[in-house]
Amino acid sequence: MGVAPSCPEAICESIDAVPQIIVAEQVVSHGLEPLDLEQVQEVAVETTVTGTYVGARTISKIKRSLLLEKKLHTDTEIMRGVPVKSTLRNFGRIWRKSPLDMSELERAKLWDAAVPVEQFDVFLSHTWHTRGIWKWLSLSLQLTWPHILLCGFVACLLLELLFFVDLLPALGDPWQVNFQGYEGTAPFSLWAVIAEGAFSLLPFLLAPWMPCTKPYFAFLDVASINQADEDLKERGIYGIGGFLKASKELRILWSRPYLSRLWCIFEIAAFRMGNPEGRIVLRPLFVEVTVLACWLGMHVAVVLWLLTMVFLSSLGNLTLFVALVPFLAVFHSLRKNFLLKRQLFKEIQNFDLDAVECRSSFDKEFVHAAIVEWYGGKDAFTEYVRGPLQKELMTTQPAGFQISYCMILVAPFLSVGISSFVGLLKAGVPLHILISYFFAGVVGLWFCWVAAMVQFAMFLCDRLARPLIPRVDFLQTLFIFTIFVLTAFSGLQFGIRAYRDSLATSIISAAVSVFLLWLTNGGLAKLSSLRMRGLESTPWQECSWPKMSLFAFCLTE
Repeated sequence: MGVAPSCPEAICESIDAVPQIIVAEQVVSHGLEPLDLEQVQEVAVETTVTGTYVGARTISKIKRSLLLEKKLHTDTEIMRGVPVKSTLRNFGRIWRKSPLDMSELERAKLWDAAVPVEQFDVFLSHTWHTRGIWKWLSLSLQLTWPHILLCGFVACLLLELLFFVDLLPALGDPWQVNFQGYEGTAPFSLWAVIAEGAFSLLPFLLAPWMPCTKPYFAFLDVASINQADEDLKERGIYGIGGFLKASKELRILWSRPYLSRLWCIFEIAAFRMGNPEGRIVLRPLFVEVTVLACWLGMHVAVVLWLLTMVFLSSLGNLTLFVALVPFLAVFHSLRKNFLLKRQLFKEIQNFDLDAVECRSSFDKEFVHAAIVEWYGGKDAFTEYVRGPLQKELMTTQPAGFQISYCMILVAPFLSVGISSFVGLLKAGVPLHILISYFFAGVVGLWFCWVAAMVQFAMFLCDRLARPLIPRVDFLQTLFIFTIFVLTAFSGLQFGIRAYRDSLATSIISAAVSVFLLWLTNGGLAKLSSLRMRGLESTPWQECSWPKMSLFAFCLTE
């Protein structure tokens, strides 16, 4: 939750001025058991001048003990969820304003928008100290990546089919085909490039209205907890443990302040205690932001490449190099984001429960008491976070970008390969040349090699994220970019020569590219894991495995 609205505590020294019946009624009205007279007299209360009102959170010791008894009790009467996609409407408006900054009418509307549920598909854990725009971007991409891939691919094929049957004209100049003894020209339509760039963006913008196979309901504090009714709000806040118990997945939308907020820590502790088989998924917000920045960069690079070809009338290396120059800024941004990843690991490794902040002393004592009861003490919980929890979060991450996000980034360049292949098909080139270009060009070069280069770029930016010389940090980015460009052009030349040489060379080139794609998308991590299982533990392994794990984290499923 991050910022749980909490009423200030006010404790008076005597209870004599307040009618005991009022205290009892207040306790019962908040879902607690009736108290006897002896218990009531031990309670500290907040009083007005007339002494006729007792605030819910001011019933200190006894109320806290009663709340702890129900900390994992699921209050089914007030369980309400919201469809995840509905939280993305109006560009994530529901995420952009903390409940503390909302009007009474706005808070009431949020509660009305939620619907009663028996179970939550996902519990969205976040902090209101982070801007909502990043949460909207992150969730939008998490929800729509299959639609982005499908829509872009179908649009490419459809428009290229219309071009093939002469219903659409060629937009680019013909390119020279001079390999394997064949000389001629082939049209270059550009329709696949245009289709991928335009239509793949639609699912992202239309995410709140995209059809889903089944309802996907989430617990979102601002809507699932009644922010307008004080009684229901109290029940919701202190019933979070029960809501976590009724959730299939805890999704942590991590940002810098997350591990410094006590209620966020409570959600992790309560979920694992009440839901031992449940899934904890770490979703750092910078991950999807990084993918979107790279996605934009890929489209810009392709457009610049094509424009450069038009002005220079060439399809050579110079045109592609010019197109990649803007990626300098993308690489610099990537390094900054990977520094955030390192900060995340450092925060988990150095986690200290006593250093976590909370606005209310009552809430702090409540959370600490629950953690002590569940884990046997603060130190035990600290060891759990630094040990088993850290291992669970790190070992479940794929190496580099997850394959779905990698495919999104590859799509703009793959559309160039599709357009070239359809041009060759339309030009009527011999079958062996067509097959050669399909294997070495479309599959090997524009799909597998580009995907492997995406992962290689992530690896370089991760390993060299920390500035070696802060005052000339951009030169470090330039060095990384130079290594990347040289490697990328080496693979480019290998792929081009392969389909120009022969069909056999093209197939071999495609096989090598597929193997590299497998290695950079989890294969290397699997090989390392198998090797380490066959060796006895050594100090070298204990030192190197965390470093390998840093590269093994990036984007989650």
